[in-house]
Amino acid sequence: MLVALGSLGVLVGCQTASSFRKDNPPARDPVAAAAMPTPAPAPQPAPVSDRVATPKPPDRGLEDGAAAFKAGKYAEARAAFKGVVRQHPENVTARLNLALAEEHLGLGGRGLDEAIVRTEEALRAPGQAYDVTLLNNLAVAYRAKKRYPEAEAAARKLLSRTTDNAEAYKNLALVYYEEGRYRLAELVNANARKMDDQDPGLLNNLGMIYLKTEQQPRALAEFKKALALDPSFVPAYVNLGSMALAYRDYAGAERAFTKVVELAPTRADGHLLRAYALEGQKVQNPKKGLEAGVEFEKVLALEPPTPEAICGAGWAYSVERSGWERATRFLSACKALPSSGPQDRQSIDAKLASLEAQQRATVAAPVKPGVGGLAAPSAGANPAVTPPRKTEPASKLSGSSGK
Repeated sequence: MLVALGSLGVLVGCQTASSFRKDNPPARDPVAAAAMPTPAPAPQPAPVSDRVATPKPPDRGLEDGAAAFKAGKYAEARAAFKGVVRQHPENVTARLNLALAEEHLGLGGRGLDEAIVRTEEALRAPGQAYDVTLLNNLAVAYRAKKRYPEAEAAARKLLSRTTDNAEAYKNLALVYYEEGRYRLAELVNANARKMDDQDPGLLNNLGMIYLKTEQQPRALAEFKKALALDPSFVPAYVNLGSMALAYRDYAGAERAFTKVVELAPTRADGHLLRAYALEGQKVQNPKKGLEAGVEFEKVLALEPPTPEAICGAGWAYSVERSGWERATRFLSACKALPSSGPQDRQSIDAKLASLEAQQRATVAAPVKPGVGGLAAPSAGANPAVTPPRKTEPASKLSGSSGK
């Protein structure tokens, strides 16, 4: 599954953490997917610098991109940063932010490595060795590439000269989080909160730390606090939904992920997660299965080669007669995927045979209005709902993108 750091409610209107089922606790990574990652931070956008010697238009583009990234709208952020780079190719901050957005969208390539090289070169320029923006940006980029010692060194170098920089503390806390040094991450995150108590990303990150240390009720409280500060903060909704999904509170997960797709309709992972939440309710309400199929198709419209969406759509549509034709098409496509193993293909063959038999029976003896219409379950043919892959995160499930 995907989630975003600092970016990834109660599960609004849902159970409290203490009443969640404990047979399937959060396992993932933010953020984080076939096995759901536990919410984790996502690369945050490099801060917009007021020291970059460029005219107002690029600054506005950076601000628009950073706002979109913070809201979890990574495609929009990429477009904004790309526009700045196109007009001002010398702008190091824009290049780095563009690379981070593309990394989050799974389009990384060599972009982030090249942006790191450019940032390192900028720091070697006379008088720039302790530039606040460049060092913060470099720490973010190193962390995104899992170069943790270098990320820590960049943040510490900045704090050696600028001891009250909240972004540097946030970056350092995220480094410790991703290294599994959770107590240290909590302490450093608290320092950042003292300097900036209006950043929902810091509350979201603290929630993720609590998840990793198996303090689910406290994690839930922090995600709610993040949304109290900023009701449009997508990462907190992702993480709340991920918690609900992990505990099989599918209705709660649906509510949280519905907010994600409303606030960030171009996030494929948001639609994927909402589809899983809907699919979990299809036994009690077959219409939810059809809704899940629609959500899986939205994922494919945004990210065409997504195996989870192809297979998920097939199983979701198979729950009700009106979806059988689409189910057959998607299950056949799922069977042909390289990622489908022998057991998967066996289950798909059984379901396809069942659908074919039911369709023949329906043609021979049409179902009367208001009677039947549901596909008879095929023993062992319809696997239980499993949370998404990863994001990480991050998704890269949802972590803190900060401000």
